[in-house]
Amino acid sequence: MLYKTLKKTLAKIRSTPFHPQWFVYRNEHWHHSQIGKQAAGAVLDIGCADQYIKTYIQANHNYIGLDYYQTAVHWYATQPHVYGDAQAFSLASA
Repeated sequence: MLYKTLKKTLAKIRSTPFHPQWFVYRNEHWHHSQIGKQAAGAVLDIGCADQYIKTYIQANHNYIGLDYYQTAVHWYATQPHVYGDAQAFSLASA
């Protein structure tokens, strides 16, 4: 699949200004550690892909990864905890 080849190629230049999302990735470790420090209780990771943010969340929190079936299976080859469309969820506050 063309997507997997492109993803593998871009991964090699992820930390360089030549990557199309370099501004996003250049401080990602710092940003993810800040998210991990602020997370509390149940954490729903919408669009979790390979669940990389989970390593920054403390073990005493309930982490739930959510992603589209098509994206997870065909693009990332990952297995989130829940397949679904976050826009279709009806979540109450608290």
